Amino acid sequence: MLTRDYQDIIAGALFALIGGSVSLWAWAYYPLGSITHMGPGAFPAGLGVLLMIIGALVMLPAFFRAGPSIPMPDIRAFVFIALALTLFSFTIRWLGLVPAIILVVMTSVLADNKLGIVGSTALAVGLSIAGWLIFAVALGIPLQPFGQVWQNWQFWQ
Repeated sequence: MLTRDYQDIIAGALFALIGGSVSLWAWAYYPLGSITHMGPGAFPAGLGVLLMIIGALVMLPAFFRAGPSIPMPDIRAFVFIALALTLFSFTIRWLGLVPAIILVVMTSVLADNKLGIVGSTALAVGLSIAGWLIFAVALGIPLQPFGQVWQNWQFWQ
C-alpha cells in the first residue's frame, strides 16, 4: 500500500488556501483595473493566483509518492513562542524596548532546550542592543529604551 506524502499535501493546500484568500480579498476590496491601467488590486490578486499555482504544484505530486508520516506538533514550542509574543506586546510600553526584548528572548528560549543559560543571556543582550540600535537609533522610531517603570525610580534620575 502506498502512503502519501502528507507533509507536502498539507503544505500545498495551505499555499493554495492562502493564495486563494489573498486573491479573493484583492478582487472584493480593490479595483483590479485593466491590463493597460492596472489597479491596486491587480498585484495582490496576481500574487495570490501564483501562490495557488505553486500550492497545486507542491500538492499534486505528493498524492502519488510515499512520504514520512505526519509529525506530532510540538505543543511546548507553540506555547512558549505565543507566550513570548504576548509578553512583548504587553510589556514594551511599560518596561521599554531593551527589557521587553530581553524578556521575549528569555521566554522563547524555553521552547527548545538546545541553548543554555549563558547562550540565551548573550543572545538576549545582543538582540536587545541590536534592536535598540536598529529601531531607535538608525531608523529613528521613537521607542524608549527603558519605559515608564524605569523613569519613576530615583536611581535613573
